[in-house]
Amino acid sequence: REARGSVDLLVSTVDAFEDAQRLEAVLMGDVAPRVLAGGADATAAVLRTLWDRGCFEDGFKSLAPGGLTLWHLASAREPEAFVAKIAAALPKKVRLVRDDLGRTGLALAVSFQRTSVVGALAKGRFEDLAASDRLGNVPLHLAAAVGSVPICDRLLRHVGVFSLDATNDAGETALHVAARTALPCAVAILKAGASLELPDATDWRPLQALLFRP
Repeated sequence: REARGSVDLLVSTVDAFEDAQRLEAVLMGDVAPRVLAGGADATAAVLRTLWDRGCFEDGFKSLAPGGLTLWHLASAREPEAFVAKIAAALPKKVRLVRDDLGRTGLALAVSFQRTSVVGALAKGRFEDLAASDRLGNVPLHLAAAVGSVPICDRLLRHVGVFSLDATNDAGETALHVAARTALPCAVAILKAGASLELPDATDWRPLQALLFRP
C-alpha cells in the first residue's frame, strides 16, 4: 500500500506539470525523497512506472540536478540490501540509465566508495560492469581513480565479463589510472592480468607510469 501510494503521488505530480524544469524542481524538492523514504519496493515501482508510462523525454527524465534519477540517489546513499532489492526488480534499461556525466548507478556507487553496494550490484549484472561514462571510464577506472582496493577487488572478481584493458577517451586503461593514483590498486589490477604495455593517447604505458611514480 505504501509503495502504491508513492507511485500514485509521483504519477499525479507528473500529470500535473507539462514544463519539464518545473516538474524536475518539484520532484527533487518533495516527491523523490518521499519515495526513497517509502522503501525499496516503492522506489522500484516508481522507476518501473515512469519508464512504462514514457513520462519523460528520451524515455527517462532526471529527478534531480545533474541528471540523477531515483536509482542513482539510492545507489549513492541507501543501504546495500535496499539497493540490491531495487536492482533485482528493475529491467536492465532502467538500471543502465545514465546521469549527465554518463554514470550508471553502479558507477556512482563506485565513486562514492560504497564497497558493499558495489559488490551487490556487480553480481550477475555484466552490462553494468562494462558501461562507460562520458569520458569512457568503466567502473574499474573509477575505482582506480578513488584508490579503493576493496572496490577494485569486488570488480575484479568478475573480470572476463568486461575488458580489463578497456580504454577511456584518453586511451588509458584502469592500470594507467591506478599507476598514478594508488599503487595497491595497480598491483591488484596487474595481478588480474592487465597489460603493462598498452599505450595511452600520449604513448605513455602503465609500466612507465609505475616506474616514474612521484
